[in-house]
This record gives sequence, structure tokens and C-alpha cells, in this order.
Amino acid sequence: MVVVVAVTAAVTAVAVAGAIIFLATRGTSERQVIFTGQVIITDTDPTTAYFIWDKDSCTGAGRYGDVAQGAVVEVRDEDGKVLGVSQLRGGAPEGFRRNTLGTTAERCVFLIDGRAVPERDVYRVVVGRQAPWTVEAEQLGQAMVRLGD
Repeated sequence: MVVVVAVTAAVTAVAVAGAIIFLATRGTSERQVIFTGQVIITDTDPTTAYFIWDKDSCTGAGRYGDVAQGAVVEVRDEDGKVLGVSQLRGGAPEGFRRNTLGTTAERCVFLIDGRAVPERDVYRVVVGRQAPWTVEAEQLGQAMVRLGD
């Protein structure tokens, strides 16, 4: 009987301790949301070179030379604290058209790898060395930045 009471007391103590730890840490973890999106470089002027492309891929050029597959994407809060780091994927030319110079692509589109970040009302997103742009919480799943003309 003494053994049963001792075992029951030990199991109860472990259960209570686990519940206390669970309740204490539950309120301290922030809600996470997934940040995804696109970076689009547009170049409709044949005299500029904001990106270079071949039939299947493209990469930033000139002042957007740092916008390329694998470029670092930082998601920050309003105070500049880094909440998450991701990378650009792809670099696909889109919007093909013919002009006097031949066939051109109007856009180079990169996807931002999805990352979990703490939930905020507003985010600042930095791609490579480009200036940060603001993303509202409602845009989080389809954030889009347009560079170029």
C-alpha cells in the first residue's frame, strides 16, 4: 500500500510539473506565420539592362545585379530586427515580345522561399543590397516587390 501511494504521488508530481511547464511556456512562444512572395524586375525599355536572360533563366543586372538565384532575403520587424532569412529561387523570364531588336522579355521573376516568421502587423523585407520594402500582414502569403521601370 505504501508503494502504491508513493508511486501515485510521484506520477502526480511529474504530471503537475509537466502541466506547469506547458502553461508557463505556452504564452511565451510567438505565433509563427509563413512568409512567401515574389521579386519582379521589369524592363520594358530596350535601352536599359535591369536583367539579363536566356531562354530559361534570368538574373538581375546593373543596379539590380545582386538580385539573383540564392540572394539573401531578410524579413525584419518595424525596428529592423531580423525575424527570418530566406533566399530567392529561380529567375524566370516572362512577358516575351518582339521589337526592332528581336524578342525580349519584359520581366524576370524570382520566388521567395517560404519561411516561418513571428507574426507582426508590418514587415520590412530586404533583398540583397536593395532598399527595404514594406509588407502588411495581409500580404504575407503573396508579398511582391517590383524593381525596374
